[in-house]
Amino acid sequence: MQQIGSALGLATLVTLALRYADGRIGHGVLPALALTRGYALSFRVGAAVLAVAGLLALMLLERVTAAPRTALAEVPADGRSAVGNGRRRLRYCGGGAIPGAAVTARQFRPRAE
Repeated sequence: MQQIGSALGLATLVTLALRYADGRIGHGVLPALALTRGYALSFRVGAAVLAVAGLLALMLLERVTAAPRTALAEVPADGRSAVGNGRRRLRYCGGGAIPGAAVTARQFRPRAE
């Protein structure tokens, strides 16, 4: 989908540049100068569209704040998982545990760092 949007945007900007250049050539401007000014116009239009899209994205997207979470905060007070038989699958990216190993909430103790 992103490639289609990029292709449509590029095609629109090139069409704008060539139509501008064609109009200027019809008024007697040198073709190289007309094409240069046409592409400069298309770069300015593209920059303006990008700036408007960036402002819209900043204004319309939700504000999300990230809060650190711990595995123990996800476990109910009785130590059992809400799903299953009290055993949870915890995955670690590094250090000490085997990825995918089943660990009960009582066996899990965070390391002091």
